Amino acid sequence: MKKKIVIITATLAVALLIVVVSQSKEKQTTQSVIECQKVAIKEPTPIMMNQPFEQNKAPEGREFYMLSNQSSPWSSESFDVDGDGKPEDIMTANLAMNHTPHLLKIVKEGQVIFEAEGANIYAEAVEDGNGFVLGITTDWNTNQTKRTRYEYKNGEFIPVWYQENCR
Repeated sequence: MKKKIVIITATLAVALLIVVVSQSKEKQTTQSVIECQKVAIKEPTPIMMNQPFEQNKAPEGREFYMLSNQSSPWSSESFDVDGDGKPEDIMTANLAMNHTPHLLKIVKEGQVIFEAEGANIYAEAVEDGNGFVLGITTDWNTNQTKRTRYEYKNGEFIPVWYQENCR
């Protein structure tokens, strides 16, 4: 009899957990739709860079954070950001102990063509290869994030829109 009560109690607990999780996900999805609208950038400031990529040079007054088994501070992935059909290197490095990228550089043929700093920073590819989406955590305590779409035009990256608190 005790065994049946334990099984019934466990089954009810699992069922309740499933209901709570599904309602939570439904609420998140609804909130994401509301919060993830693209906001046009009305007066964009174009970013144009062309400076050598110095692998061992951290930003002024800072230093890279590396684990003892790392030989380089940089992680990389590659995808096309300027629409020429050739992938550029998307380099990220840590500047603090919490192991999230804090520095991002896009490198083409040994030259930095875009860079940004921030917590948990990343770039994601766009379908047409013309630009990228830059993601960043703006507030760790409240899990606030921002995604900005950049397009490449005439040697410059131009911010086109942004979204806040999207997943």
